[in-house]
Amino acid sequence: MRKRVLDRWLGAEDLRRWLHRSTAAALIRLALQVIAYLACVALALAPLPYALNLLSGVVAGHVIGILFTIGHDACHQAYTPSARLNRWIGRGVFIPSLHAESLWVLGHNKIHHGSTNRRGYDYVWEPMSPADYAAASPLRRWVYRVYRSRLGALPYYLIEMWWKKNFLPIAPEARRQWRMHVFDSAFVVVAGALHVWAIVAVARAWTPDRPVWMALLAAWLVPFLVWNWVMGLLIYAHHTHPLVPWFANAEEWNFLSAQVLGTVHVELPAPWRWIDNNIMEHNAHHALPAIPLYRLPPAQHRMRAAFPDIQAIYLSPPVFCRIADACKLFDFDARRWTDFEGRPTGPVLVARGSAAEGAVADAEDVVGIDAALGGLEGLQSGA
Repeated sequence: MRKRVLDRWLGAEDLRRWLHRSTAAALIRLALQVIAYLACVALALAPLPYALNLLSGVVAGHVIGILFTIGHDACHQAYTPSARLNRWIGRGVFIPSLHAESLWVLGHNKIHHGSTNRRGYDYVWEPMSPADYAAASPLRRWVYRVYRSRLGALPYYLIEMWWKKNFLPIAPEARRQWRMHVFDSAFVVVAGALHVWAIVAVARAWTPDRPVWMALLAAWLVPFLVWNWVMGLLIYAHHTHPLVPWFANAEEWNFLSAQVLGTVHVELPAPWRWIDNNIMEHNAHHALPAIPLYRLPPAQHRMRAAFPDIQAIYLSPPVFCRIADACKLFDFDARRWTDFEGRPTGPVLVARGSAAEGAVADAEDVVGIDAALGGLEGLQSGA
């Protein structure tokens, strides 16, 4: 299946061009974005009205996310031609987000990319089934409802992804080989502490009349929380949609249904498009993570032409809210999204390219793509 997808999408000449990695282009982009982050932190610490300090901290949180996309690419060994340089770039740009490079590689490269949207394997925004939800304790149901609320991206990423998976080797999949993660976790702890120390030192020298906690709030805590919220929201948007299924059976899961059609093409409002490092060209990235972020746009354009069934959204607040309201639980038996009461909120979804596709495609309760789009007005690109 993977070869058929790549053959339909790629030409040999395009592939050679798209896979070319440029150290110069990578380092220039890195330098500009590090400067942007340092400038935002400086403004958050400057002797300005405190409201402007806080606003600068909010912007710094977004820039942490932009830096993180560079680390994301470096951890895929797609950013520069040097594997060693990529690893150190990843470690460096992950300092503000407090992510251990090797833990991110484990969770993102190996688990998420290896089993995208597969139940029991890919834990990133994995939905409960109605039966799972009914069997959960009241506390677990409450936590899950918070995570799946319109504002749940911040607590979800902060707790379930950063703390449990990407800071220290405490998750079950990391504990089995904890020694290979000790260096990167120790590195991010020490570097993160030095980062906080530098903020305090600059604040004491620059605004000695202000309490240190005000500097830490504006230049460290607010950026860190904004980053967690943005990251949680975007990874949710990349793989959650009423027309994007999750898979419980290995027979249903395949490269086309998961990596290409199981990924949403998210278009951002105009002010953010030029600073997202092309991370929204996510279908092309999932299909071939070796493509550097600075070469993704033409690859994504070609993929959208080759696979017109890819779901696309314009990520405005109303669109996100409609998706969050529709995608509460996933009924793996009926193959559709439901609300917390188990009532269907989307059509029956069949894995494209799977053995089940032909057997189920003619069933009366399967809603066609055209009809489904009509019933989900406002979730498509341009809405």
